[in-house]
Amino acid sequence: MARSEQQKPLNGEGSFRHLADAQPQVHQRGREIQAYGVLTKTPLFIKDNVRAQSVENLNQLLADTIMLRDMYKRHHWQVSGPTFYQLHLLFDK
Repeated sequence: MARSEQQKPLNGEGSFRHLADAQPQVHQRGREIQAYGVLTKTPLFIKDNVRAQSVENLNQLLADTIMLRDMYKRHHWQVSGPTFYQLHLLFDK
């Protein structure tokens, strides 16, 4: 393909202005629903120290689960050999 053909804009009008619309908006922030480490009062009649311990345990479980998933996916891409296809299907579930 000739160099001049590669440099033609997609809209065919001789302008690259449409590319400015495709830029990411990096300064967007979502509304924080609840700050980390803050317990919200609930009508569950569970003591605050018990709820705090439950939250801590659940956060640790979440972190461990995310790490396990990431390690699993990493190993998914390192499979090779005669059983590659079967293991690939197993890991991809």
